Amino acid sequence: MNEQIENQNVTEVTENKHENTQVFPEALPNAGLVLTLGILSIPFCCCFPLSLPLGITAWVMGAKGVAKYKENPEAYTKGSYSNMNTGKITAIVGVVLTVLFLIYLVYSTMKGIEALGGWDAYMEEVQRQMEQYQ
Repeated sequence: MNEQIENQNVTEVTENKHENTQVFPEALPNAGLVLTLGILSIPFCCCFPLSLPLGITAWVMGAKGVAKYKENPEAYTKGSYSNMNTGKITAIVGVVLTVLFLIYLVYSTMKGIEALGGWDAYMEEVQRQMEQYQ
């Protein structure tokens, strides 16, 4: 009999604990990292071996974080969502700037080769320079 009363009291206490529990939103995981990587992808856009991995990583992680927030917005803070979204946007800007820089690099290289008289003239000039330094 005493065991039943004790079990009933434990059950009531357990139920009361669940009623008074309030869930506070937490920060999205890696929101600061995504923001940092996205921001770093912009100034390094002229160094594409560094910028592309930074930008693409931040873009993918940012997209996953934004999707996670949209599934359950009450579970995460608005500040971390803002950081995640800003990081994703800056990553997109960094990747676009890197691609534009690569296009410019290829274009200017082709123009330089054309100014020398074409590919054959360019290769002759390279060969001449190599012989000169041997």
